[in-house]
Amino acid sequence: MNKTTLRQFIKDLMNRTDLTDSLIDSYMEISFQYIQRDLRLPNMERQTSFTGANASGTESFLIPNDYLEAIAVIRKDSSGNDKVVNRKTIADFYNYDTNTTQNIYTRLRSSLLMRPVVAQNETFSMLYYGTLTFFASDSDEPALASFAPDLIAYQTCSYLCDYYVDERMQLFQQRADVAVQKLMAQNESEEMKGGLFQMSTPYAGSEY
Repeated sequence: MNKTTLRQFIKDLMNRTDLTDSLIDSYMEISFQYIQRDLRLPNMERQTSFTGANASGTESFLIPNDYLEAIAVIRKDSSGNDKVVNRKTIADFYNYDTNTTQNIYTRLRSSLLMRPVVAQNETFSMLYYGTLTFFASDSDEPALASFAPDLIAYQTCSYLCDYYVDERMQLFQQRADVAVQKLMAQNESEEMKGGLFQMSTPYAGSEY
């Protein structure tokens, strides 16, 4: 659904004469932020690379702005083979010196910290979950609105019920939570089968 169609769907669900487009749009955007706190799907997967810049080695690298959660950090070993780097808590990380032989990383605020430090011109990569794309215009249809418009609608309605002190808030939130659980379960099932992730009815035919 594009933004215009989804907005009308939300109006139909709420069935209120005092509901404005601007209010719907505000809570729709908040709903996107809320949904991506827990939702982890293939079209949220991203990959980026980092390169050591300092002759003495680089420890800190700036994380991308759309970062939500790391999937894996991959660094080549002494034989040139890709290896997954072990993640440590920030407290454990500082128990290792900068020249440790164990490849480890941690996150500190908006930075990724690596040990041993990354040599000049050495490159490593990170797979991570990135933020969902919001509507760019009324006619736009981002991925989430294409395969799970009901999730956006129910979550937006839940927030709107909170705004209006509407007793249906819990009902809409339950439906949004169920939609998230089903998406996650189907994604996990398809990964185990090795197949492409594809929504079932009523959104059959859309895949990403």
